[in-house]
Amino acid sequence: MAASETKERIAEALASLLNHNTFDKITVREIADEAEVHRKTFYYYFADKYELLAFVYEHFIVESP
Repeated sequence: MAASETKERIAEALASLLNHNTFDKITVREIADEAEVHRKTFYYYFADKYELLAFVYEHFIVESP
């Protein structure tokens, strides 16, 4: 799987979890489990869930047509 696919998968996992819970209640473990990646893989791409949130905002909201 390409790096961009993995990052998008993690971002989509966060979006999915946000349908059921608030951001502050979601853990990195839950995001990784939802994306079906290891926590180490999450941390390879993102420092924390706030960096992931910024990525989601930039790539899926700001750049969205």
